[in-house]
Amino acid sequence: MLKKSIVLSAIIVLTASASVAEISDSCLIGTWVPAPGAFAAQFAANPGMEQVEISGEVQMRLSASGGRYVLDGLVIKMQQSGMPPMAVAMNGTGGFSGNADAGVFAFTMGEFNYAAKATLSIGGTPMVMDIPFSEEMAPMGHGAEGSYTCTDTALNFNVEGGDEKMVNSWVRQ
Repeated sequence: MLKKSIVLSAIIVLTASASVAEISDSCLIGTWVPAPGAFAAQFAANPGMEQVEISGEVQMRLSASGGRYVLDGLVIKMQQSGMPPMAVAMNGTGGFSGNADAGVFAFTMGEFNYAAKATLSIGGTPMVMDIPFSEEMAPMGHGAEGSYTCTDTALNFNVEGGDEKMVNSWVRQ
């Protein structure tokens, strides 16, 4: 009887684990980078943002069990009205899990390890400071859900409620 209980428990755990995160649309699987100009345009759409320039590398790597953001030398130079010019440099990774199939997705941010530094130029003197990175600052920090379209070369998300931190337009790398 104990052996049957252990086997049944293992089946229940495996079944529950398999349904937690599954990206079953094979079109999504692979490495994606933001579509040219998409990240800067999306960032510039924030209120008060006058100028945005983005350099460095951002990748979203999707597998059947979830995804990972990779930031490598990402620099966002911005100018907001009434503020001195600022540059934010970021590096790190962040994992997420969820489900995606038939044009519908729901993702939840998991572990993340990002480092961010801001450089402000006040009166010609640069000031560099560490930015404490919180889950709220991360792409999909509070989760993201909505619809998507995917082709061999392009992936577009339509996020319900609009998560301005999640890049919506990607191209396959």
